[in-house]
Order: sequence, then structure tokens, then C-alpha cells
Amino acid sequence: MKSSPFAGLLLVCDMDGTLVNSKNEVSPENIAALKRFVEGGGLFTVATGRTARGASLNLKGLPVNIPAIVINGSQIYDLKQNQILWHSFIEDDIDGLLSDLPLNFPQLGMEIFFEGGVSITRSNDWVEAHRLREIILPGTMEVNKIPKPWYKIVLSCDNRGLKEVQFYLAGKTTHCKTVFSEEKFLDLMNIETSKGNALQVLVHKLKLSDLKIIAVGDNLNDLEMIQIADIGVAVGNAHEILKKHATLCSAHHDEHAIYQVINWIEQNLSGERLMKRKRIQ
Repeated sequence: MKSSPFAGLLLVCDMDGTLVNSKNEVSPENIAALKRFVEGGGLFTVATGRTARGASLNLKGLPVNIPAIVINGSQIYDLKQNQILWHSFIEDDIDGLLSDLPLNFPQLGMEIFFEGGVSITRSNDWVEAHRLREIILPGTMEVNKIPKPWYKIVLSCDNRGLKEVQFYLAGKTTHCKTVFSEEKFLDLMNIETSKGNALQVLVHKLKLSDLKIIAVGDNLNDLEMIQIADIGVAVGNAHEILKKHATLCSAHHDEHAIYQVINWIEQNLSGERLMKRKRIQ
């Protein structure tokens, strides 16, 4: 009889800064551990700020066996069927606000995620790095030429500048919020949108409420997700606020963090021996 040590468990991993290392690769150690997890009866998926297409670039050979959460919780996407199962759009009319932003922050880069893909409206070094990482088409487009509805707006510059942008945007919209997905990337999206909310929708849609959920992340856009999970894990390079809210802290994303998480699951969850904020060895 086949052993199923991971049956009844759902593992949800952020990608950039968590599953994917600084070389934009998933390490062989992480891949092998995830295959062992799924072969042992576990369910695995990703929750990422990337589009489904952008996520797929790093998921080849990985045993994702339920739909993914993409665009920071704006979509639940079936990667096998290439189908959107659920989505959440920006409701506010923010065209004027986006057009005004470069006047106040000329260094700011801007990308708009919409149903047809991603369009760059203002480029800079951070936008270009992001474009190459996720294979976004080059060139820019005017804000008013990008078809709606929109999922999210990604703003990019140095961290200090983005904090000023975040302060500037506060209170200027009714149904939008900002959240850092990386140090140099600030996302503007529907106030109800988050990876955590999408995870709840996914669990409900697939009738997975009896499963124990382990969620792993590194930045503030992962906060709701690790709070909703039964076990929230912050990788070693995670934002300090995320670490404070996590149940566990794992290794740096360049040190096979997911491999360590799965080892910890194997050693501890069968006996339900959970220790708050324990460092994974």
C-alpha cells in the first residue's frame, strides 16, 4: 500500500523571494522536495504577484496539482486547463490619478495588469528588470489606451520613493489599496484583493476546508495568506513584519527554503507538534 504522509495537507508558496531564488530559478532541492510532498498525498500550488503566464516560466517540472493564485490574489487560474476560475478587478476610475503620478514622481515606473496581459506605461530600470524576468513585451502604452477592467497597477522605483508614493495615494481612492510585493515594487489593487482572500475562495471552490494549510512567503503581500493558513511560514529573507506574524521561520530563499519547510512538515505535522515562531533547523 502506498504511503501518504502528506495527505490532508495543502502547501501554498509565494514565488519570487520564496520558492524562486535570486537567480530566478527553483533549486533542485526544492523541486525534489515538492515532488516528494505531492507523491506523498499533499496538494501544492503557488500564490504569486505574477500573471499565470509569468508564473509558468518557473513552474515547468513542478508538481502543481491544484489551481494557482496569481496577480497577487486577483485571479485563481487553472494552469492545466489555461482557464480563469475566479477574478477580482479594480473598481475605481483611476485613470486621472495614474496620469498625475508621473508629474509628482518623474522617476516612477508603471505597469498595468489587465485581462489581456501586462502593458508598461512608464519604464525605468526596475520595470525593465521585471519585464525581462516575466517576458513582458517591450514598449510603452498610454494609460487611456489600455483596455479595462484592470487587475492591478505595479509602481516601481527605489524603496524610499515608493513609500512617498504610498503616502501620496492614501485616501485618494475609495476601493483601492497599496501593498509592497517587493522592496522596489508597490501594487495598487482592489481593496478586497489579497492572496489570503483568494486562498479562502480557492479552498471553498475546491471544497478543501478539511485540509491543513501551510503557506510560505517573504513580503507584505503574503501577510493575509500566512495569517489565514493553519501554519504561516516566513522565509529567512522575509520582511520583519511578516516574520512577526509567522508561525515559523525557514531558511533564506537562496538556501532551499521550501525543502526545509517540507522536511519540517514531515517531522512535525504527523504528531501535531507545532511550536510558535520556531526556527526550522
